[in-house]
Amino acid sequence: MFGENITSIGLTEKNAHVGDVFALGKSTIQVSEPRKPCYKLAAKYEVPDIVVKMRETGYTGFLFRVFI
Repeated sequence: MFGENITSIGLTEKNAHVGDVFALGKSTIQVSEPRKPCYKLAAKYEVPDIVVKMRETGYTGFLFRVFI
């Protein structure tokens, strides 16, 4: 539903920061920026305040760059 996602246990906005590097299989990933839900979610799921609700949870995730 959101594209290529990685789910982890224990990696949250409180303990991961831009620039942090992690091993993922044979690749290395680096946190590049916080994920920001966009207005398209509200339109797709017809929930006008879904973006606000997601932000309020504090668990919106991150974008990663991948080093192979």
